Amino acid sequence: MVKNLRSFTLDGVQQAFSTDWLKREPALLLAQGFADKPALWLNAVILIEALLDAMFGLSNLEIAQAKLGWWVDEADLTVSGAPRHPLTQEMGAQQAKVLPDLTRAALAWMLLSTAADASAQRSQFGEFARAASALVDEGDCTAMWTELALKRQLQLHAKPDRFGPCVFSRARLAEFQLKASVVSARGYLLEPDRVLQAPALIAELHCTQERLNSAVQSQDRGARSATRAYAVLHAREAARWAKAAAIKKSAPLVSAAPGILGVICAWRAART
Repeated sequence: MVKNLRSFTLDGVQQAFSTDWLKREPALLLAQGFADKPALWLNAVILIEALLDAMFGLSNLEIAQAKLGWWVDEADLTVSGAPRHPLTQEMGAQQAKVLPDLTRAALAWMLLSTAADASAQRSQFGEFARAASALVDEGDCTAMWTELALKRQLQLHAKPDRFGPCVFSRARLAEFQLKASVVSARGYLLEPDRVLQAPALIAELHCTQERLNSAVQSQDRGARSATRAYAVLHAREAARWAKAAAIKKSAPLVSAAPGILGVICAWRAART
C-alpha cells in the first residue's frame, strides 16, 4: 500500500522547503510513498534535483558555480556535524557520508569539455549518477539517475526563452539543430533566436523514455524501490512531452500530476 505524505513527519522549515518541490514535481509525492524511509528518500531526491537545477537552470556560469560551491561547503559541514540547510539537517548518517561525492561531482561536471556524442555525454554524468544512487540508497540505480539528469537538462534548455550558461553545449547541439557559434567570455549564448527543433526534441524524449524504462527493468528487484517508481513516472512524462511536441510543434515541458495510470505504473515498478 502506498503511504501518504502525512505518514511521516517533517519539521516546519523542512516541510516549507519540500512543499515547493512537491508542487513543482508531482511525481515526488507519489514516489515517496514507496520508500521504506519516505522522509530520508524525499530529502535525498530533492537535494539531487536542487543540484541539477543549479547545473542546468541558471543563466550565468559564475552564479551556477558559486551555488554548487555552496553545496560543496554544505556537504563538508554536514559530515562534520554542523549542517545549515533544512535538507542536510535531517539527513541520515549514511547519506551524509556520500554527500561530498555528489556535490563535488556536480561542480566538476561544470568544467568538463563538450561531449562528442550521446555516449560520451552519458559517461560524463557517471560520477554524479553513481553518487546520487548512493545517496538514495535503494540499490544500484546509476543508470536511472543518468537518464533523469539528462531529462532535467533537456527540460531546462528546451525553452525558446531559456538558453543557460555555456554548459548548454553539453546537450546534443547537432541533433537539436542549434547553431551556438558565438559564446561570450562570461558564458552566455548570444543567439537566443535559435530554438530547439521539434523532430529532434521528439526523438530525444523517446530515447529518454526507452532508456529510463530499460534501467528500471534491469535493476535487481530484491527490494521495493521509490526510485524505480520515480523513474517510471518520468519516463511516462517524457512520452507525454513527445506526443505534445508532435502535435503542437513546440516544447511544452511542464510536469503534471501522474494520474491513475501513472499510479498503477509506479506501483508495478516499485514492487519487488
